[in-house]
Amino acid sequence: MAKKMLICFVGLSLVVFLFSCTKLPEAKGPIIIRDFGMETFKLGDTIPLKWGNLIAVTNSEQYPAWTWWWFQDKEGNIYMAQYNMQRNVFAAEYKFMKRR
Repeated sequence: MAKKMLICFVGLSLVVFLFSCTKLPEAKGPIIIRDFGMETFKLGDTIPLKWGNLIAVTNSEQYPAWTWWWFQDKEGNIYMAQYNMQRNVFAAEYKFMKRR
């Protein structure tokens, strides 16, 4: 009997939750969250120690030879350097995002 009641309760709850959902209103035009980005600078011969620890390495299906190395320093600033695995070289520039 308790099993039947539990099944009925779960089914009733599911029906109530499905019909209680409402569609969110459509956005009117593009939504701009913040107008900031990463600045581009020239990369020297080495990765500076001040960049801090490596926090992530990402890649893309569009550019399979390239990986993006993400660093974060003690202040929370983000540095991104591109690395070509086939040629074993870093790109000439890096990107920087300052934390405020």
